[in-house]
Amino acid sequence: VVEPHGNIHSETIPFTRVNRVVEVRMAKIPTFYASFGDWFGWLCALVGGGALVLAPWRRSAKTS
Repeated sequence: VVEPHGNIHSETIPFTRVNRVVEVRMAKIPTFYASFGDWFGWLCALVGGGALVLAPWRRSAKTS
């Protein structure tokens, strides 16, 4: 059993049948999404949408 921070709590011998109940604490590690929320996804959608809108304009500007 490996805890959320990488500490090995208990081990078993490989290829043996073992039942073990171990209490593991939940990690309180701040993730990018927990810190900043949906703004990153919306920013990606906005940039991607802007690229799609501007792509035909850039293509016609290069051929002129």
